[in-house]
Amino acid sequence: MNAVNIETLTSPTLPLDMAKAMKPIIIGKHAGHNGNLQCIASRPTLDGYAEYVATNGTCLLIIETNTMQPGRQHTAWPASQVKTFIDSKGHAPLDSDADLVHQLPDYDMVIPSGKSWSERHLSMVDSITTMLRSAGPNDTVAIDNITTMLRAGGPTDTIGLNTQYLTMMDKISTVFKLSNPHWRCTLHGTLNPTVWTKVTDTHETVTKLTFLVMPVRLD
Repeated sequence: MNAVNIETLTSPTLPLDMAKAMKPIIIGKHAGHNGNLQCIASRPTLDGYAEYVATNGTCLLIIETNTMQPGRQHTAWPASQVKTFIDSKGHAPLDSDADLVHQLPDYDMVIPSGKSWSERHLSMVDSITTMLRSAGPNDTVAIDNITTMLRAGGPTDTIGLNTQYLTMMDKISTVFKLSNPHWRCTLHGTLNPTVWTKVTDTHETVTKLTFLVMPVRLD
């Protein structure tokens, strides 16, 4: 398992592998046109651990770590400095800009919460079954058959995804040298972001990856 990584730093730092993992989101053809989004932000979690985030408006990557965030500070590094930092293989200095944090949207607001698409469907089936059974004398076999058919149906809407973002997840796994490239996907409806998560206990500092991708129109 990942041990808690306690460092005696006075300000947040950006590890090279995290910069590489987030580079395609803020630099290059996938980078958003909004200059306020072209940065990597860092903030403390409620427990005080460092968390990194990057978004281009279509996808969003959150990297959770076991490293304590110095002083529980919020900060960010602009894309131009991140590029120079990566090109120098981590030797170029990085100057954080706390003001950039205040220009970023509240990304917590776009993370779907509550039950997944399938869980909501199964909950509805259970409610219908309970209602039928409580209606009075009933045919147990008939109700069981109805329940089975409803459960088998499930959500049938179609979600469109840009495969370039799926490829990006594979590259993220490669950057962190994850032995298992499999991610878990949770669907929250056709108009909500798909939530891809990867929990790891093989990386020295990274404990969890969350990658949100907005669906695309198929017509």
